Amino acid sequence: MNQARPSKPIGCDDANAISVPRWQSLTIALVVVAFAFGVRWPFCNESFWVDELHSAWSVWGSFGEVAQRAALGNQTPVYYWALWVWRQVFGDSEWGLRASSVLLSSLACGVVAAGLAHQTRVLAAGAIAGMLLAIDPHSLFFGTELRVFPAIMLIAAITCWAWSLHHHAPTNLWAIVLLSLVTLAALIQPTSIGVLGWAAIWPIVTLCRRDGLAAQDIRWRWLWIAVPTFVTVVVCWQLAGEVLVAAWKHRDQWASFASARNWNQVETLWRWKTLAIIPAGLAIVAALIDRFRNRTVAASDSSQPIRIGQWAWPIAWVVVATAFFWTLSSTGIVTVFHRRYMIASLPILAWGSGAAVAHFFATIGNRIDARRASRHSPFAITVGVMAVVIMIHVVQQQRQPRSRILRGEGWRGAVRSVQADENAKAKTVLLSPGLIETERFLASGDAAKIRYLAFPLSGPYRVESVEVIQLNDSPRNMAARITRGEVESAILRTSAASANRWAQRIVASAGGNSKLSFRHLRFGSIEVIQFDRIPLDDRSQ
Repeated sequence: MNQARPSKPIGCDDANAISVPRWQSLTIALVVVAFAFGVRWPFCNESFWVDELHSAWSVWGSFGEVAQRAALGNQTPVYYWALWVWRQVFGDSEWGLRASSVLLSSLACGVVAAGLAHQTRVLAAGAIAGMLLAIDPHSLFFGTELRVFPAIMLIAAITCWAWSLHHHAPTNLWAIVLLSLVTLAALIQPTSIGVLGWAAIWPIVTLCRRDGLAAQDIRWRWLWIAVPTFVTVVVCWQLAGEVLVAAWKHRDQWASFASARNWNQVETLWRWKTLAIIPAGLAIVAALIDRFRNRTVAASDSSQPIRIGQWAWPIAWVVVATAFFWTLSSTGIVTVFHRRYMIASLPILAWGSGAAVAHFFATIGNRIDARRASRHSPFAITVGVMAVVIMIHVVQQQRQPRSRILRGEGWRGAVRSVQADENAKAKTVLLSPGLIETERFLASGDAAKIRYLAFPLSGPYRVESVEVIQLNDSPRNMAARITRGEVESAILRTSAASANRWAQRIVASAGGNSKLSFRHLRFGSIEVIQFDRIPLDDRSQ
């Protein structure tokens, strides 16, 4: 009596290969999540830096104010609505608010680990991909930031899994899931469409095929496509239209940090060697050795467990997206060549590196003794591989300073230094927030925009009275106010040299019966200037 052939797992090329037990992939994913959370958590107690303070300001008021406040920072409200709810539960502290980002980015690592292990059936490969994403410096930096980036990383990880499933078994369901993920990412961070938008091409083709929908009449099929598309466009425009128009109108303001100037920017964009070159090299070498030993199977043979496309397409995906952003920036259409706008690339690269390692293991290791290996040996090997990755991370952390992760904006210490001075405690503190929008927002006279600029000293790090200034404001007027005793302190987000030059111009402009001097305190990239008035009789002393 013939036995029924086992069903082919979704996304696998070999129906007879041994599947990864779910408890093993789940265990590895949970371990990766816990590890990622653990390596990120120590960086959560630092003062918010100015961009994170915009996130905090967006959720500092009522729920109805979130959308307007987010728009002032050129952000859509979707992420901030969720963050507002999170703040109500976990509070206002750096630990409480940043925990949302740490959790999202850690889950992204777990999704990559579980998804890749499921798709390739190589447990160690999934673990390596998740661990690489967990310890990558850029992943650590953006994964601990109170911004939209960790949410985009999680969506990108899920998109990788969904795209892989749809690629191997195209269905309307997976096509709709993919389009929904891409739309959600675009609503949270519009620039993410430049990375994840490429994943929407094949699902659109799937839905537009003649047999793509159950409806027999072609008119009804196109109606099923057109109506949801129209509704989606309307919703997206309502949520992001104003933000996109404002951002496009002032797109030149990002030229100072997001322009494409030389090819070295591509080289340093990501850790290409770790996330692409070395894993791809391993896979290519394994394939060449396999061919050299005449153990290569024909393309039609289903015994080949992993094919080159499973690791090549994620790497090619990121290369195409990088070229797209480079073209936009180098041609001057819009300056967006910065890793924050391409953060969705990180989980995709990690997925590709893990798939390449899976190809290596499958070609070299599985062909030797995969069929006779004990059921638990892959799990034991995976645990060993994860231990090695953890050891490598520990060694790297000892060699590299924490400053590579920390932002170094000591707003908390700066405010405490001002409050410690009893003479200056109840007086107006001048603030230069160092935002690219400062001049435009001050010129507008809009009260909401000025409150946004003042938030570094009116939110988590609060002084009694704050006034936003620009460093090029009249030094004579500042000197007069300081002489009258209205102002004694200033907190500036700038370099030490710029802060000193600003204070010296004010001192040089002072006149009358008082002479000014100043003390300079530094808290990372936050400079505190405290002025002293020296009476005429005491000048000789």
